[in-house]
Amino acid sequence: LTQIRSRFEELLWTGNLSENSTRLQKDMPPAEKLLASLQSGDVDGTLCWGDIDYADQTRSGWQAQKHYVRLLQILKENGRERLVQDTVYAETLRAVLRYWLVHDFTNPNWWHNDIGMPRNLSDLALMMGDVLSLEEKEGVTKLVGRGSMATRDDIAEKWTGANLIWGAMNTIKHALLLEDE
Repeated sequence: LTQIRSRFEELLWTGNLSENSTRLQKDMPPAEKLLASLQSGDVDGTLCWGDIDYADQTRSGWQAQKHYVRLLQILKENGRERLVQDTVYAETLRAVLRYWLVHDFTNPNWWHNDIGMPRNLSDLALMMGDVLSLEEKEGVTKLVGRGSMATRDDIAEKWTGANLIWGAMNTIKHALLLEDE
């Protein structure tokens, strides 16, 4: 399990972001500008971006998903070394992740809740690894479980095609987060 997780993390750090994330990145400012534009969230110890409409309920092009896509972009641009070596930077990224965990944003389009969000949050948690607190890991794992066959029988029974493949990948990442063979 450790070897599989290690290889998966390496793929996340060196590979490309998902197609949906790449589309959202198109006109995204560089990581340092994204970091500089963070503001205090409405809950102590959280950070967010003021230009994202977190209340947006658009089924396609959901604004709230920019939050985790930006966080992935920042991680990818700055690399694993900075995350491990710069404690202020690591705490900043944890505060951004906590904003999502506290609010648990959802969308009327089931795909965002059951596939997109679990896929991206699991990638974030695997990349951030031991930098996350136990509480943050548990929060991510709970949300990622929404797209995992380990917690939902209906995925294997009802999903087909690409959705089923994404569900299988979310299940694998959920198991890695839980350290569950």
